[in-house]
Amino acid sequence: MALSVVALVIVAGVVAYLLSQNRSETAVVETGAPTAAPTGSASPEASDIVTVRVGADGFEPDRITVKSGEEIVFVASSEFEVASEPHPVHTSNSELNMPPLQAGQTARATVTKKGTFGIHNHNDSSQKATVVVE
Repeated sequence: MALSVVALVIVAGVVAYLLSQNRSETAVVETGAPTAAPTGSASPEASDIVTVRVGADGFEPDRITVKSGEEIVFVASSEFEVASEPHPVHTSNSELNMPPLQAGQTARATVTKKGTFGIHNHNDSSQKATVVVE
């Protein structure tokens, strides 16, 4: 019995550590509307910023294509936490792991790791999107 409790505590500690390590160092949470971000653009032509709206209906757009080094701005209309797949460990691309957002807040991430990555709302993992970094 005591050994089971010790094992459970160790596993919980490892999971907590892994989750803390997968938070993006580039995430910046702001209150208010994003500046200089084009609206409705999932693949910018002349801008290095892509705006993605997140909220009760999930991600808009749900497929985001950016070049390595470009910035994604997540604009929340309700409580939302953007996280990379797989749920709940969020390890596919830590650049896409954002802190929890409240309505009216934004989070910014500069993505450099090339590839195709799934993201989801950590609070409702059925809300998904795909990020392609070229």
